[in-house]
Amino acid sequence: MPIARQSFEAEQLRLTLRRLNQQITMKGMPRTSENLRRRAITLEHVVSLFERISRETAIQALNALSCGDLELLITAFRADAEGRPLTEDEEFARQYYLEVLESKSVWVRATNWLEPKPDLALIYQAMIVCVGLRLPYHIIFLSGAVLKSNYEPTDREVAAHEAVSAEWDRLARLAGFEDADDLDYAFAH
Repeated sequence: MPIARQSFEAEQLRLTLRRLNQQITMKGMPRTSENLRRRAITLEHVVSLFERISRETAIQALNALSCGDLELLITAFRADAEGRPLTEDEEFARQYYLEVLESKSVWVRATNWLEPKPDLALIYQAMIVCVGLRLPYHIIFLSGAVLKSNYEPTDREVAAHEAVSAEWDRLARLAGFEDADDLDYAFAH
């Protein structure tokens, strides 16, 4: 998946640009340093934009998959974490995701820069999409009301929240986590 690889390379570029900026400042070459500084700032903006576009493209590709394909992508993530080989279905789901991703992005087709193993951020997003596909919108909406409310939630809101929580726990276990809290902790750190 391009996001993990790109994030690493973007961070490396930012570090290089900071070092270059420090060297320019220390040498005190006014005209040359200003040109180089402008180039460094432009490159940082390009990298930032590039990261955002790649993330959006990955999310579009996830939205094009069925819930079954998303679940297989999630279990493939678990297989990688456990060091076990992928099943035929998991391999197919991963390959299908990469094909969809490639079809959504001119940049990916042009550079052929795909990483076959999605990272945790992408799996987390896949889980969000899967919950959205599996549960009706009104259930998700009512569940959100429980989290935002300053009042005692109704029985329907509590039931909706429990349904969303149960689905989130199920997907977290598919991804190889003990429960949703374990997943949320891993994602936050």
